[in-house]
Amino acid sequence: MKSEIEVTKIFIHYIRQSVMRKSFELYRIDKKKVPVIPYENFIIENLLKAESPQMLEKMSFNDVWQMEDFIENDALALAVSELLSRQKFILYWKYVEDASDAQIGELLGISQQTVNKQRNQIITHLAQSIYN
Repeated sequence: MKSEIEVTKIFIHYIRQSVMRKSFELYRIDKKKVPVIPYENFIIENLLKAESPQMLEKMSFNDVWQMEDFIENDALALAVSELLSRQKFILYWKYVEDASDAQIGELLGISQQTVNKQRNQIITHLAQSIYN
């Protein structure tokens, strides 16, 4: 028979191993998580990307403020018409000129994280305008 001290050591070893295995398991599960993008936002981004070639042919930088005039999808054009000029500027540079968030941030004097956040807010606003 094992002494009480030996049993305690074995038990402590078992608990440590169990905690370590569980932490590794939780880490692996967390790494496998895929960010969920709302379906409406996915559709709006694809609509904007689909409109880009037509916009590029017809639109110059001076036309950014009337961007809705160059969008063929009526629901999207109406939603874009409600945006502020700064928001239209971000959409133009992201989806027409295909600029990175860092480049847009440099143009506006803000960080790329702020551009990303504002773009996501714009996309959400467009989705709400179109689907509500």
